[in-house]
Amino acid sequence: MEALFNYGWALKESYLRELVRFLPSWVTANHITYLRILVASCVWYLYVTGLAPRLIPLLVCFAVMSDLFDGPLARERKQESACGANIDPIADKLIILTVFGFELYAQLPLLVGAILGGELLSVVMRFAGFALKYDARANLYGKIKMVVQSMALIPIFGGWHLISEIVLIAALFLGALSIHGQINGFLDSRRN
Repeated sequence: MEALFNYGWALKESYLRELVRFLPSWVTANHITYLRILVASCVWYLYVTGLAPRLIPLLVCFAVMSDLFDGPLARERKQESACGANIDPIADKLIILTVFGFELYAQLPLLVGAILGGELLSVVMRFAGFALKYDARANLYGKIKMVVQSMALIPIFGGWHLISEIVLIAALFLGALSIHGQINGFLDSRRN
């Protein structure tokens, strides 16, 4: 399965690296990531105020799609940085957790709470790894989890909460595997 995922990831990467060449040279990967944080803030504001609820799915779709471009852009332009590697998943979590919190918390508080707890643990581990000079980037399970969480947005916005619940349980399981892998990787790096 890992080989198939890596093949798909490499294919996606090659296509997106071609596309990012059309972006203006002044646009950096971190610009795209910061834009996602701004969009997440706008989505949160729209939920809280109740203004323009039909705009929310469009903004979320834009944020999820823009997440495809920041990594390939950084690699294409040789702009990879520890800051970018750490802020990118935070931007992802902000948009995803905002939607989960506002759309699903009333119906599925335990599931949303478990997802929030796992994501917070992931962020803490990332910053701890950064402080301890351990590369805590997403592993295979973490990358698949993010794709699955993004896919859960479709049934959420369609009002099909049972389907989104099933998809999010799968994402929660993948998140647990990702965290387990991160902890094992960190412990192995300390032993060597």
